[in-house]
Amino acid sequence: MEQELKDVPEFHIPEKKRRSWWHFGKSKGGDDQNLRRERYPLPKIPAHWVPDSVSISQKRAHVLEMAKRTPKFPNPEIFEYYHTPREIEQIKVQRQWDDYATKRRAADAAVEERTKKKFENLIPEERNKAYKVLGINQTSGVFIRDEESGKVGEKRRRSSGTSLNDSGKRTRVV
Repeated sequence: MEQELKDVPEFHIPEKKRRSWWHFGKSKGGDDQNLRRERYPLPKIPAHWVPDSVSISQKRAHVLEMAKRTPKFPNPEIFEYYHTPREIEQIKVQRQWDDYATKRRAADAAVEERTKKKFENLIPEERNKAYKVLGINQTSGVFIRDEESGKVGEKRRRSSGTSLNDSGKRTRVV
């Protein structure tokens, strides 16, 4: 009797599938079904687009320069309109360094003119002798009159509570 009923589907007990960890999450279909669908997908990148290798800070600096050149924008000499306090401090330090480097180059050129040698080729005794004759500070390498005028102006600004802006206008220091 079993032989007669072996082809009847109602009497067949389906075999239990063996479950294993690699079967979980898999479904019959392509791999595209497994990809998560984005709610707000990004647009496709155009084929002709080539990324530029410019940092965000460089782009920001470029935008600031363009804004400063625009005639309807506020005065570009007032840093507070365009830069953060940290950037303003960095700009001031850079300008002080540039001013010092200019004074140092002028003093080095005067020493070269006096000794008729390149500054790099001078021995310390020759350099110190030229410094004394020309009135150059041996430690900083800058003319003494330039050092004193810078210190006097700085003391005067500190005592009055004002500082010079790039345009020469005085701004109140808080």
